[in-house]
Formats: sequence, C-alpha cells, structure tokens
Amino acid sequence: MKLRASCLVLVFFALLPNAWAQSPRVGYVYPAGGQCGTSFLVEVGGQGLRAVDGVHVTGDGVRAEVADHAWALNNDQQRAAQSLLREVVKRRWMASAMDAASAQTDPRYLPPDHPLLRDLDAKSSAEIEKLWTRLFSPKKQPNVQIAESVLVEVTIAPDAAPGDRELRLISRTGLSNPLRFEVGDLPELREESADGDAAPGLVPPLVLNGQVLPGEVDRFAIQARAGQSLMARVEARALTPYLADAVPGWFQATLALYDPGGREVAFCDDYLLQPDPVVLYRAPQDGVYVLEIRDAIFRGREDFVYRITVEDAPAVPGSLLAGAAGGYASLPEATESGPNDPPDESRPIALPVMIAGQIEREGDLDAFSFDGRAGEEIVAEVYARRLGSPLDSGMSLIDDAGTEVAGNDDTPDPAEGLMTHHADSYLRAQLPRDGRYRIVLRDMQHAGGEEYAYRLRIGPPQPDFVLRATPPSVAVSPARPAKLKLQAIRRDGFAGEIVVSLIGSPANLRMAPVSIPAGADTAEATLTVAGGGERQVVPVQLEGRAQIGGNEIVRPVVPAEEMMQAFAYWQVVPRQELLVAINRAAGDVPVVWRPVVEGVSLEGPQRIRLPLGESVEVRLVAERTDALEHAIFRMANRPRGVIFRDVTATAEGLIVTLSADPYIAIPGDSASAIIEVFAEPPGGLSAAGAQRSRVSLGVLPAIEIEITRS
Repeated sequence: MKLRASCLVLVFFALLPNAWAQSPRVGYVYPAGGQCGTSFLVEVGGQGLRAVDGVHVTGDGVRAEVADHAWALNNDQQRAAQSLLREVVKRRWMASAMDAASAQTDPRYLPPDHPLLRDLDAKSSAEIEKLWTRLFSPKKQPNVQIAESVLVEVTIAPDAAPGDRELRLISRTGLSNPLRFEVGDLPELREESADGDAAPGLVPPLVLNGQVLPGEVDRFAIQARAGQSLMARVEARALTPYLADAVPGWFQATLALYDPGGREVAFCDDYLLQPDPVVLYRAPQDGVYVLEIRDAIFRGREDFVYRITVEDAPAVPGSLLAGAAGGYASLPEATESGPNDPPDESRPIALPVMIAGQIEREGDLDAFSFDGRAGEEIVAEVYARRLGSPLDSGMSLIDDAGTEVAGNDDTPDPAEGLMTHHADSYLRAQLPRDGRYRIVLRDMQHAGGEEYAYRLRIGPPQPDFVLRATPPSVAVSPARPAKLKLQAIRRDGFAGEIVVSLIGSPANLRMAPVSIPAGADTAEATLTVAGGGERQVVPVQLEGRAQIGGNEIVRPVVPAEEMMQAFAYWQVVPRQELLVAINRAAGDVPVVWRPVVEGVSLEGPQRIRLPLGESVEVRLVAERTDALEHAIFRMANRPRGVIFRDVTATAEGLIVTLSADPYIAIPGDSASAIIEVFAEPPGGLSAAGAQRSRVSLGVLPAIEIEITRS
C-alpha cells in the first residue's frame, strides 16, 4: 500500500467553553395554543432549558418572549413546597371558620422562590389541588426529560391566520426541537379555570385546555340545548405524536359524555383510525352535560397535554377525514361502478388509471381487468389508510388462467411518519405472457361499508422520490458547522443519483451540493456560515434533483424529526420548517478550507482522489490540541470501501489517514464524507456508576472523496 502525500489542510473548529452544554429539548407546551387577539402565559417543559433566552414561532402574528424559568426542585425545596401548600390549605380552611388574621403562615417554612409557587393566595382551590398532584402525587415518576420548564408570554395578533404553528426555544447552545402550537378563533379556557362538573355550564363553541396528571380524570360542564348536535374533538396525540418512554407511545385519551342525570351517553377511545377521540351527540333536553377526559390506562404527567374543541357538529361527520388523494394527479380518473365482483365479473380498464372506489359490504371484492403483454411491468398501489379510510387492503394480480402472479397485503410508506399501522397495498410485477389480467382488491378483515373508500393506481411504473432532512432544528457558528441527515424515499424502482442543494444562501449559510448515490437511501450534509453579525434564526430550504427518463426532476426536501415511540420504534415525522440558529459569538475561530496540492494553496473545497489500494492523509490544524486528548472521531457518509484507518495527534493538530479497500471500493464512487468529533469525559464511569455519555463537539465541512483506479 502506497502512502500518498497530504492533500488537504483544514483549520479545525475551536473547542468552545460551552461545548459540553446541552442544547434545549422540549417535551410539551401548555396550553398548546390560543385565540387570536389574546395574550397569555405558556409553560414549555423539557431539559437543558437554563440558558433559554428566546422563542421562535413559525408564521406571522405571534410574538413570544421568555418570562421566567422553572427548575426542578431539590429535596429541601420539595419539603418546603409541601409545607407551604399545606399552610395555604390550612389557612383557607381556618378562614372559613374564624377570623383570617388568626391563620398565619408558619414562619419556620421558607418556600423557594419558584415560579410555580408564587402568588398561591391568588390561585383557586382547583389550581392548588392540581399543583399538589403535579409536584407530590405518589403516582408521579421522575422524568428528567421534562423536569425543567420555561414560562413564555405569548401574544397573538387579532389578524393572525388561524392554523397550526411550531414553537421552538432558543438558547446560546442551540435551537430546540419543534412542538405544535395552534392559533384559533374560538374562546379558550384552561382546566384550572373551569372548576370541573361543579361549574354552571360552559357555553360552546370554545376550546378546553388541560393536562392529565398521574391517575387524574378531568371534567368539564357543558351547557347544551334540546336538539343541539354537539361535537367534542380531542387533540392529544396530534400535539405530541410520539413519547419515547410510554406505551403505546402517546397520550391515549378517552372521552366520555354524561347527561344531566349523570348517565354516560357517549364514549370514544379512537375516532375512525385516529387515536384522538371525537364524541358526536344530539342533546335530547336542555341541561348541563359533563365531558370527561382521561388516559385509557390511567397514566399521566405534564406532557399529557390536550385540547378539546367543543362546537356544533358538522352536517357530515366524515368531512373530518382527509379528502383528496395525494400524488399522481395527472393520471386519467375512473370510478368503480357496475358489476365487478370476481370471479365472474370485472370492470375493463385502460392503463394507466386512477380508480376511485369503495368496498361496499362485508366480503366485497372489486376486480379490474386489462390486456397485458409479456415482459410488461405493472404497478398497482392502494391509497386508503393514507387518506383516512379504515380499509385494510389486500391485492392480487391474477392471469387469465386464474393463477396469482403477484400479491400484497401491507407495504409501509416511510414518508408517512405519523402512521403506525401501514395497511395500504402495493405490488410491482412483470407480466409473464400476453393475455388478460385482473387486479382484485379486498378488505383483509372481511369488513366493508360506505366509509371503506380507496383510490387505486394501476399502470406502468412512475419512478420518483421524496426527500426528508433531519433534524428540523440545527445550530451553526463560524467555528461549528451543523450536520443534516438526508433521506431519500424512492418510488416505483427509481434507483438513480439524487443531488441535494441549498436554495439561495440566507444569512451567508453555505452547503456544498450533496449526492445521495445511486441505490443509496441516505447521505449527510454540513451547513457552514461565515462572517460576523448578530445571533439570528433563519429558515432554510433544500431541494433534490435527479434524472428520470431523460428529464430532470426537482423535489423539495421536507424537514422532519426522528422520534422514538414506546422505547423501541423510530418514526420520521414531517415538520413545517427547517430552522438554523446562527451564533456568531465573539472569539469563534472559523473553519477555513485551505487545500494544498504540491505546496500550492487553492481556493475552495477540493475533491480528494483516493486510488484503490492506496492511502491519503488529511491534516486538521487545531487551535487547541490539549482539548483533543479524549476526543473520539467518526467518519460518516464515505464511499463504500473507504477505511477511516488512523488518527494521529501532532503539535499542530491531527493527521487522518484514509485508504480504499481494493476488493470493496468501486472506482468512480464518490460521496461527501463528514468527520464528527466527540468528547468522552475522563474517568469512564460517573459517581453513580453509569457510563458517561459522549458529547458531540461538532463536525467539519463535508469532504468530497472520489475513488479512482490509480
């Protein structure tokens, strides 16, 4: 193996004093929305929030500012808080029986100056009870993920557009993940202000906000008129799609309605295919009805946040479902009609086609026939669950002799990150001979009905792709690039190269075009920023380009968040914006490309050519080599067969040695490799005996590597 001369020099990022600091991470927003033209206080719970000093809400018309921080109480503070709350309750009881002046707070107890414990005398009994449950319930399990909180003052302009927004916290260490925040036009009420079923009755329409704490059941009294059709619609899982440490992986709300006599007249756990319940009820008489919300298995904690919209029911409840089918809008349309029940009947169709139909009854089968030629490739795809239909489709391709050529039950769609039961069918097959073929569609549960609708695409493959970028929030400074993971979801057999680029250069951000190689599904990219200026948060957009059938196809990159569900499953959930927090702090040492080839310094990044069976050295010049004593290095996204062989520390920095395995690497392969640096705290184990976690210190700008023959 021949060692080639070093070909690249980089100025390594400075290891900042706050490199060990934790970026903010949020787990809930309460309340998770508000009415246009109002101002109110919002609590945002999470971890790593002590340095939070800003808030970002997508869209116009919403202003949010940090009002205070609420930290986790230590043992002494908890004891003082318990004594304080007992004294408040005792004083109120005594005041109801004697002169309030004789009931004074015990001077032995000095409560902590904590935002949640301020102005207790102004809180209602329901608020005091809620606070006690939150802090001291024996069912409460400690959770560091939501142990801290930030109080945010939110002001929504009267002309703000109603709809879903995203809220993020900003700190000097980074930008938090986004959480859903709704802007609405209905009056809003918090559970602490409703006083449960003892109230005289709230008059719809309105939105009810609350949190279900451990073992808690929340109730709201609703005034209804005789003949009034009510709809109570819960948003719980819709606000926080996945919880990492809960089964089934979200707040599984149930909703019940009780009549004025206390009898349960309606109940809902899931509505159609959505975990969030909806109750529809026509009141037979005037009176106060009680809505009751709880968790299905009586769990609860601060991030079990909900919103209940109570209003008149729509004329057609099914209008709550998503209506239009996605994709392939250019195909000819047809409707399923007439006799089409196999084996005797099938509806003749011309390909390609998009068919709108329904499985009308239990055991119903729909069949569609077409003429095919030997070697012709056919794709059949069902859209049902992805459109809100309960249909659990199964599909077969059958030849004129009655033999099944291909079949499919469920095919997961990675682009649908909110779906946990992927029940839509997809098949792709090559026809074995000339003849008449049928596509037969059924419900695998032998169910059917008016709501079991579907759209069925049949025709030749239409290769395409969709793109995702994670995480949806990143932080970058001149000294610390940010890393993005790019994911390609390929359709109908498309396997070509996709090149992803940054659209424009907002706030001097840069990203070299990144290739997702042919046949690959992922790649990694780095964002860098140059120059000085104020700290700011900017949205960025990426797009991917590929050649398909001789045409250039351009697709947007959708920001997304990787979320763990129920301890085990990872879901990629689309988000509204890809946001970059730019921190140009004083003293940052910018990362500067200084390629050197045969002693001549060149401008801009240079592709490293790595011959089969040989090695190259990449030199990284560091400002502080002493800080690299415990550093660990990882290279990602490198071409197949490239070996990250060695890292050698020198007085000036590091020398990284790369080589190309002659039996695995393929000449012509290229990729934008990324070197990430981790710090591992000295000492190995913490005082509690746990393994210390590695901390990412950042990444270098992507290095283009190309495999060559020599």
